[in-house]
Amino acid sequence: MKKINWSKALVSGTEWFARLAILNLTWLLFSLPIITLVPATDALFSVLDHWRKEETEIPIFRTFWQYFKQNFWRSFKLGLPVLLIMIIVALDVWFFHYYPHAAAWLQIYKYSIYTFGLLFGLVTLYSYPLSKRSNHSILQLYLTSAYLMIGNPLYSLGLLFSAVTIFLILLKWSGLFFFFSASLLAWLATLAVDRALKKAAERRKNSYEEDDSF
Repeated sequence: MKKINWSKALVSGTEWFARLAILNLTWLLFSLPIITLVPATDALFSVLDHWRKEETEIPIFRTFWQYFKQNFWRSFKLGLPVLLIMIIVALDVWFFHYYPHAAAWLQIYKYSIYTFGLLFGLVTLYSYPLSKRSNHSILQLYLTSAYLMIGNPLYSLGLLFSAVTIFLILLKWSGLFFFFSASLLAWLATLAVDRALKKAAERRKNSYEEDDSF
């Protein structure tokens, strides 16, 4: 059994937390005017895509700024529909929070919107990392993301659990919002998509091998 080098693991873990914290602070800085939230989020996932490819030594701020400028208008193709839908869902949630005794038929709508918001949030977490690896149209991107979400329930549940855990931690220690509010969950989503795609490729490869054997 290989012995774990705890000193090396501690240093590596500290470096990763530092990277995530710096990236999150950069994302917050560029998101301050709300209108730039969409290109800032796109740039966040662009930096994470470099990390996925083990390009961890890139300058975070400079790389972020490069993608922020380069994809500013293009980022709204994916980000604007996501933002508008999330605003509508948030308004509905706000309404039901302050008017809990709405009509019975509205209760059906209430749970429908909760379910939709949950599923759409997961699809969004899949779609952003996927957009960095493909040139799909927006519709194809959403459909592929939904396919990956449904086809990999363990990864999807893991992302959902991570999102809830991060939310609860931020409620208790709000100061961590500045360091890990977006970057940590986005990094977990990037890893989940990477593994889901590798799994899908393995399934296709196995199916081709089975077809060739007949």
